[in-house]
Amino acid sequence: MEIIKQDFEKRSLELGRKIEQLKEEKMRIGLDIDVQKLELTN
Repeated sequence: MEIIKQDFEKRSLELGRKIEQLKEEKMRIGLDIDVQKLELTN
């Protein structure tokens, strides 16, 4: 039972990291799009 719990916690941590990475990527993509919009309007 303890092994399952540890495995679950490990997976949760990994998922948390992946979600953080995705959020950062999304922010970067959003910034890129904003920059492109600015370049288009100028």
